[in-house]
Amino acid sequence: MNQETEYRDVQGIEKAASDLARAIAAGLAGAAQDATQIEASASCLRLERSGLREVLLLQPAVAVELQFHKGLQGGAIFLIERSELLRLARLIGGLEEAENFDPAVTEACLQYFTDALDKARTGFSGAAPGGFAAGSPRLVNPDGGEERLNPFMEAYQDGLCATLQLSVDSNPEFLMRAVFDRAATMSLAQAGAQGARSRAAKAQSAGHGRAAGGRGSDNAYPKWNMDLILDVELGVIVAFGEAEMPLKDVLKLGIGSVIELDKGVNEPVTVIVNDKPIAKGEVVMVDGNYGVKVLEVESTAERIRSLG
Repeated sequence: MNQETEYRDVQGIEKAASDLARAIAAGLAGAAQDATQIEASASCLRLERSGLREVLLLQPAVAVELQFHKGLQGGAIFLIERSELLRLARLIGGLEEAENFDPAVTEACLQYFTDALDKARTGFSGAAPGGFAAGSPRLVNPDGGEERLNPFMEAYQDGLCATLQLSVDSNPEFLMRAVFDRAATMSLAQAGAQGARSRAAKAQSAGHGRAAGGRGSDNAYPKWNMDLILDVELGVIVAFGEAEMPLKDVLKLGIGSVIELDKGVNEPVTVIVNDKPIAKGEVVMVDGNYGVKVLEVESTAERIRSLG
């Protein structure tokens, strides 16, 4: 997949990148918990388009670099402030004194990232069955200087950055950033497109199954005890339209950019629940907020099926 390949599903790349970021966060927490036997958690605070140089402008950092060789292409660099990585090494490796990256400290750090990525691989299915695989991580600049990162700047100029936060019980939280290069970003786009096609095919197959079974079929909708789920809160999405854009244009989006959609201003918007359209309506104002006045809506049975 080259730089000129068109990417046709913006939401797809967002989902694939979010899935990967969440899997990595879970891997970081799982590896920390295994190493310390202390409860740990991690989350992705933010996912944004950003290059390596822009991230380093925030503050100098030690870089741990890896290359994908299955499921995803390209590479990723984990950035963490030097004193924070030393603190993490002391915690993970049980090292009482770790002020420099001597062999023991370096080994503890790299083993931690190796274990974290191994756990993340099993939690990520966006690229291919089995997730992804990566080579052994390596410590690029133990001194925290930027000079050794200069060879990476071009490849990481237009990528994605995930801001991750790791908590290990009562210890102060660790903040790190995972930056994916252009090749990894484009393979995530490809993974997102494949995932979108797969979801569409499954939805179409399910629709054919319902048509074949008929509304009177025993399998027409799940036999749930509705009273148990009526208070469950569901996210409701209002879709104003769609657009197709080359990946290179998606990566160029910034403040002030305008995306032209495929619907006119007077056309109905679509109400989506659980990734399935259930109604159409027109945009109205309700006490100063946007709202949707429903003009068409699926039957109750169809809305129940959409929860499956």
